[in-house]
Amino acid sequence: YHFNRIRRNIFRIAGIIGGSKPATITTSGVSDDVEQVIFEYVSSAGTYTIGVDTTSPFTMSWNAANMADGTYTITATAVDLVDLRTSTSTTTRVDNTAPVFNVDYPTEWAQVKGAAVSIRFNGTDAATQIAGTPSVSIDGGAYTAATVWSNGMGTYSVSMNDGEHTVRIKGTDTAGNAGCSREMHFKVDATAPTLSITAVPTPASGS
Repeated sequence: YHFNRIRRNIFRIAGIIGGSKPATITTSGVSDDVEQVIFEYVSSAGTYTIGVDTTSPFTMSWNAANMADGTYTITATAVDLVDLRTSTSTTTRVDNTAPVFNVDYPTEWAQVKGAAVSIRFNGTDAATQIAGTPSVSIDGGAYTAATVWSNGMGTYSVSMNDGEHTVRIKGTDTAGNAGCSREMHFKVDATAPTLSITAVPTPASGS
């Protein structure tokens, strides 16, 4: 005689998935007589099978990289030896949209006075939020963390030589999607102009 002893809390999944990070759905509290667990997701378009696992501990990898952003219901159905079934579900958010970064200052081809330059930028993410601290690249060099990052606004302080320069910002969101600003060009001028009087004409006689 077989009976189903599945607990209600049957599985876990990351709260936010997407980008290049496939989610691993894991189960817990599955009774010994379970032969398989069917994993499905539910969207506004219907119910679709992610996969079936027939081996304990019953896990499933779900690659949502090509799915639309939004909230999905994930369902796991345990099937025992006599085809008794128990299902439970949870929700997760899919985010496949990269964050957006923009350089606020300097503007394109701005003339910047002085060697001490404070670059200002902003970052947004429509589906989730930006993770960690965005990084800044000057003149195509290595990316380094912004000096200040708070509430979607960042600054990066740097000392620069006279001449033309470029800046670019990049970062990731909590789902692992990477975003990068367009390259911004500007000019730094920290050197005062020079001026000298080369000659003073001698006044003409009788002037």
